[in-house]
Amino acid sequence: MNDLGNAVGSNDVKGVSAALRAGEDPNTCIAWDMDDMYGGQCKQVPVLSVAILNGNMNMVDLLLSYKVNIENQGDCPDTPLVLAAKVRKREKYLKRLLQAGADPMVMGKEGLYAIHWAACHGDLTGVKELHSKGCDLNVKSFVDSTPLHWAARGGAMRVAKWLVSQGANPTNKDLHSETPADYAREEGHTNIAEWLSLCSEPTIQSIQDILGSGSPGTQKKVFVFNYEHFKKTVSNSLGEEATRKGAEMDAKNLNKTFKKLGYQVGISHDLTSAETEDILNQIQNDVSLKFLLVMVLTHGRDSNTFWASDGGVLDLTMIQNKFTDTACPHLKGKPKIIFANFCRGQIREMLETDGSIILYDTPHHMVTIYACHVGFMAVRHRQAGTIFISSICKALEKFPQVTLEVFLDKLLEEMKSNSGTTPQIVNSPPSINDFKF
Repeated sequence: MNDLGNAVGSNDVKGVSAALRAGEDPNTCIAWDMDDMYGGQCKQVPVLSVAILNGNMNMVDLLLSYKVNIENQGDCPDTPLVLAAKVRKREKYLKRLLQAGADPMVMGKEGLYAIHWAACHGDLTGVKELHSKGCDLNVKSFVDSTPLHWAARGGAMRVAKWLVSQGANPTNKDLHSETPADYAREEGHTNIAEWLSLCSEPTIQSIQDILGSGSPGTQKKVFVFNYEHFKKTVSNSLGEEATRKGAEMDAKNLNKTFKKLGYQVGISHDLTSAETEDILNQIQNDVSLKFLLVMVLTHGRDSNTFWASDGGVLDLTMIQNKFTDTACPHLKGKPKIIFANFCRGQIREMLETDGSIILYDTPHHMVTIYACHVGFMAVRHRQAGTIFISSICKALEKFPQVTLEVFLDKLLEEMKSNSGTTPQIVNSPPSINDFKF
């Protein structure tokens, strides 16, 4: 071993500097024990890779200043860049190598790119750096796994969400026909697996997207008003941060469940009070409806009213009265179902809050299903969404062909088994218990 090799091996920056000034080759390879990483495959490892393994940034900078071959692997299966991504807590080395011109699209001999390892380790900064240098977010390994597969395998939710937001495809399959969600599930990362499964669903449409389509009286449509963000005045009234964390998951759950049942699903987010009423007027005039199915997901102001995103207050009675026989004659005698998911008071049955409301005059052929009874707070998980919506989806998935009466029994069972609140069901006769979703 030459002086440069000895200095690198002993982590001696001054010795490395002296050897380089003396003209020794910065691309020198030395014997280095990497059995724990490669099972004896490595015999001669480039000094740059050894400096990275030793975690010596000064030495890395010194070698780079002597125009070392940044792609030199020696007998090591990986380039220095892939190695920096593969070894945990080497994020700054990854960035430095990219600055020095390392190619992010060189595959290691193990069949993985640097971005696969960075994603697996949850190094979001590294993933972004690699992408900014031209790395394809859907680049495939030797078994066709993508960075999203590896983020899922490593339990890196932040990286997975960013990859999907930038266009990474959650439906990509590897050579064994496994998706990123499958990778997450195999490693026990159930939250990521569930989230990725929902991301694989078709794009969510707004309510306006599905209005008016279809022949009169023939269409199965569900209209979802989902409020997640609110003006500061709502936070002040609630005495806490008003953002309804988990609302996005509710939307994805409903979109997935009702599309499986053959519905057109329209979900509008964060409408003002005026926008809400305007869209309700448009729904009222949609003659294609076979029946009415409306869901309101927001914060309740009291037992009668709820907030829109602009802080405007709306009353559920207003919604109900838009669909009386007089106000909406084309739905006369047809089922009308309203799910109200928001708090109706301050009493907690369990967990965190969400919302619901009450009515005064009830039109005909209508059932209103509240997430909780008057005076109580509904239950919402910050990541998984509301137990009410989750239970609706689970009950429909398990029992898609039962009557409304049976479905409501199953919904109550789901709510109870998931430690949710006790829903309140208000009927406006005649009965629509024979209705099937």
